[in-house]
Amino acid sequence: MPKFYGDRQGKKFRIWVDRVISAQIGLDTWSVKFDKWELSDEGPKGCTSTVVLRTKDSASDGFVWMHMNQTWLTGFEAADQAYSWLF
Repeated sequence: MPKFYGDRQGKKFRIWVDRVISAQIGLDTWSVKFDKWELSDEGPKGCTSTVVLRTKDSASDGFVWMHMNQTWLTGFEAADQAYSWLF
């Protein structure tokens, strides 16, 4: 990740999430689904993300990420297939 630090400096760039839905799927396990958006000079990009989290007291934020899946939203895909998102 260090090679990406500051790669958008001085450019129009914004990231946000919306449509956040969470559900407890086990005693200590949660599923969270949300749309993640990125707006830059290249235009908007968006994907739906689903994350499975497990509570863990020793973790800095109280959760451990168990699984994550991202699917591009139709019409908001990256033009360059090599483009990757860093969550």
